[in-house]
Amino acid sequence: MHPNSPARKHRASTVRNRAHLSARGSSAAPRHEKRSVNETLPWVILIFVGAGTVRGAVGFGDALFAMPLLAMILPLRTATPLMAVIAFFAAVVIVLRDWKHVEIRSAAILTVSGMVGIPIGIRMIRVVDEAVVLVILGIVLIGFAGWNLRAKESDWQISRKLAPMFGLMAGILGGAYNTSGPPLVIYGTLRRWELSRFRAMLQAYCIVGSVWALSWHAMEGNLSQDVFVYSAWSLPLVIVATMVAQRMTEGMDRQRFVTLVYWLLIALGIGLLWNAVAPGGPSEVTAN
Repeated sequence: MHPNSPARKHRASTVRNRAHLSARGSSAAPRHEKRSVNETLPWVILIFVGAGTVRGAVGFGDALFAMPLLAMILPLRTATPLMAVIAFFAAVVIVLRDWKHVEIRSAAILTVSGMVGIPIGIRMIRVVDEAVVLVILGIVLIGFAGWNLRAKESDWQISRKLAPMFGLMAGILGGAYNTSGPPLVIYGTLRRWELSRFRAMLQAYCIVGSVWALSWHAMEGNLSQDVFVYSAWSLPLVIVATMVAQRMTEGMDRQRFVTLVYWLLIALGIGLLWNAVAPGGPSEVTAN
């Protein structure tokens, strides 16, 4: 074939175009820049101090605060189990102080029904569009919180017989989308729990859930050396931040506390909506 023949020119042009498109595709694909532990450690500690403060104050919301920030500097395979480690120890700190406020029977019902729901949620991933579920959940949270912010305070509360239903929903959402917190928060709010009981009951569930999650991460090989290094450096300050926030909010008026919870639920709903529609689709952001 002549070097200047039309067929030869067409083949060369095709090869160049494919190479150009391949280069564009690889440059456009989002890639997580690898940073050393020394570079990211100060930021990780700072993020977890903020998360511990939120957790100590109201008993939830630490993952909502931390995971989007961690995802900017760490791979999700590191950030997700790391969050589970920090959440476990923060929950233990809160329970050690508020253990008298744990209703053993209710906590057991919520936890057992939640453990039943987790494998259901894991299987549900295969048949249900995650983005649709997160959008629905986000809208429900914003609507629930917004309605209650506008409604007058009432003594009405739901029956504790509904605990298995809320625990099951928490387990399903936790197993499928790492989002076990909202059903428990709604249940506690509708049961009119006081601040100490609210925090303690959420932590009782969280301790078991974190152990369950960490066992899965261990089986998947996600508990890397980096996870242990970040945990070892972060935990002392996280524990202090959790204890200080817990002590500072002990005397908080119930109405102020409930209002704070509703605003956090609105923030959580917005976060879920963003996670569902953001470029790249839903990610492993927890909402505990």
